[in-house]
This record gives sequence, C-alpha cells and structure tokens, in this order.
Amino acid sequence: RLELALDSPELEDLKYEWFGEVIRSEDDFKKYVDDIASLAKVYSEAGIETMILKGYGLSLNYPDPSHRPTGDIDVYLANDNDGTTSSTTNDCERVPTWKRGDEIIRQRGIAIDYSHHHHSVFNWKGQMVENHYDIDDRYASLNGRLADDLLKGIVRTNRKQLEVQGVEIYLPSATFNGIFLTTHAAEHFAGSHITLRHLLDWALFVDKQWKEIDWPFVTDWLSRLGLLKFFTCMNAFSIDYLGISTEKFPSLDRDIELEKKVLEDIIHPTFSESGSGFFYKLRRLRANMWKRNLVALEPLVPRMVRLAWSHVVRPEETMTITRKAGAR
Repeated sequence: RLELALDSPELEDLKYEWFGEVIRSEDDFKKYVDDIASLAKVYSEAGIETMILKGYGLSLNYPDPSHRPTGDIDVYLANDNDGTTSSTTNDCERVPTWKRGDEIIRQRGIAIDYSHHHHSVFNWKGQMVENHYDIDDRYASLNGRLADDLLKGIVRTNRKQLEVQGVEIYLPSATFNGIFLTTHAAEHFAGSHITLRHLLDWALFVDKQWKEIDWPFVTDWLSRLGLLKFFTCMNAFSIDYLGISTEKFPSLDRDIELEKKVLEDIIHPTFSESGSGFFYKLRRLRANMWKRNLVALEPLVPRMVRLAWSHVVRPEETMTITRKAGAR
C-alpha cells in the first residue's frame, strides 16, 4: 500500500489534478443540463413530452449533482398508452412518438443513426442523444423482452414531473429504476463489465429514494428475470463498502463467495482485451460465460440463437416487423 505524507509533492500534485477534474465535471454538467432543456423544449413545442432515463435523474441523488460524470442523454418519448400519436398527414395511420421526435430533429438538418436495436442516435449540440423506442433491448434475450414490456407498463402509470430551466421533463419512478438500473447493470456486467460508477449510482439511488421503491414488486420481478442473485450482490456492495444502511434494502439471503467473485470482476474484469471481429467476440463470450449464466433466464443454445438473429435482422426491419405484428 502506498502511503504519502500530507505535505508530500506527490499528494499536492494529486490534489491539483482532482481540483481540475471537479471544475471540468461542473462545466460539463452545466452544458449537459442546458442541452437537455433545449432538446426538451424543441419536443415540447411539438406536443411531445420528454422522459430522461438514467443520467440526469441519477445525478439528483448525489450530494452535488454536478459531480456525477455526464454521459449520453437517454430520452424516452411516449405521450399515451401505446406510445403513438395520430399522424398529421393521415389520420388512419399511427406514427410512433419516438419517430415523430426523430423527424423533428431531422428537419433541423441533423442526421439520425438507426443502426442500434432499441434506440436511434443523433448529435445535439455536441451531445450524443439516444432516443429509445424500446427501454430494454427486447431482441437480444428473453430477459430483455420481459423487462421491456414491464418497464413500458410502469412508465404509462407512474412517473415524476419536474421543471428544468423553465421546461417540463419527466423522470421514471423509483420502482421503475429499482428494476431498470439492475437490468441495465446486469447487461453491461454480462456483456463486458461494469464500473464503480454503476455501484455508486445504485447505492445513492437507494439511499435517497428507498421509501418510494415498492420492494416486494421489484424483488418479485427481478426473481422472474433471473436477476435476484446479481441484485443481492449490488445491495451487499452498497452496504459493506459504500455505507448505505441495511434497513433501506430488502432482506435477502447473501452468497459471500459469489459477492467476492462479482466484486473482483468489477475491479479486475475477467476479460479486459480490446478489439473487434468474430474471434475477439468469441473469446469475450467464453471468458464472460459465467457472468451471462448468472444473469440469464435462457439456456445457452436458445440464447445464442436469439442473439445471432438480433444481429442478422437490421433494427429498421425488426421495428417494421414488430409494428406490423402489433397492428394485426
């Protein structure tokens, strides 16, 4: 263990480095909020309500929101029960609200990327925006389909409204985030790795909003999704290492050996190579198989077939097939 005297030059340099990081984080956060407000205003003027997933809402759980590192702006646009609104050109046609939102952006000369399976992507004032037509990737796994249906149902009945720079936006409910943050972290954990920020986001979220979370509902659904063991690990890390009170979490049986294994992978990922291509992905899949088995409902073969099919069918085709099926 490295120990430094409080007046050592090395520690002095480190403090200046930290000071610079804090200033940069505060500046980034100010622009991040400005961009959210300006984007939500554009949607609002077209009668579209903007829900922000993850980032901004999670930052409000921090002692100082501007000290949480910013990332993409994740939006979910759905004004009514089926997430659609009548077309202005054809009353018989139903146009998804997310698609109307993209068209508004496109009319401003901004390119839209549709190469992803559950959201489009565009650049808004230098900030990457992910416009989610699905909350979870329902095509890659059975977990994703079940979670996506569940989370869309919660959004329709329960959400929070607040004002940012004079513009109304929406945030998911605490019960929604109790499920969504767990599924999101589990997907990253199984696919590659998660960082300490995922743990800190979870711990501070529970610390601040635990009384608003319907824990019996959350644990029941996480059990159905096959995520209860991973969820219990996240809770254990929050209690043991981040100082969150045990009473704020549901009481579940702990697996100390599994916790050690998961935490070790978070700090020192099982697979840390960088690269691309078939053989790289095959090596990553093999190294992370124990993690996929921890958080997956399906056996290996059906899981691989579903994952392969989700890459064969382009997102645009998948959405068309889904919309046609839903119209019947």
